[in-house]
Amino acid sequence: MDKWEIAKEINNYFLHNIRTQLAVIVSGIELLDFDEEFENLRDSISFSAFLLDIYDALMSNLFDILTDKICIEASSFKLVDPVEKLVSMFNSFESNRVKFILDNKEDFEVKVNYYVFKNIIGVLLAECIKEYSDKIKLEIRNKSVKFIIKHDKLSPFLFKINNLLEKYNISIYKDEYVEVRVL
Repeated sequence: MDKWEIAKEINNYFLHNIRTQLAVIVSGIELLDFDEEFENLRDSISFSAFLLDIYDALMSNLFDILTDKICIEASSFKLVDPVEKLVSMFNSFESNRVKFILDNKEDFEVKVNYYVFKNIIGVLLAECIKEYSDKIKLEIRNKSVKFIIKHDKLSPFLFKINNLLEKYNISIYKDEYVEVRVL
């Protein structure tokens, strides 16, 4: 086994076990009848588990690229669909202090790997909640999702993975704002 295969197995092993334990904790908390004062704790743990899944999914996509196991299974979908779903999920958690607003929504049909696209958007939303504490607008135009934020607050790592993401015909741009484009 080469080093990339070993790295992928390490990733799968540890993240599987971490996610399993988080699922046990979250389901255990949901079964308990907490007072209202503990609702925030339940929400916070559920939100953390949700974020862990988002980071895990994109990391798995990147490992697939690095180990030459790219699954370029492109499917047609409306660009707005995964974005609306993720924005709704993020906004549903009380412990998320950032509220995302999907402003301009041009309805474009794209053909790209749905899961990789969704995972990139999910990680960018997760990164936004680390650095911002108010409302963030998103726009969908010209086969791209624009985050109306300054890119200098986001991790530089996100812009270093572009050469990997381009294998899926997706790219993250930073200009005045941050933009995920379908190429």
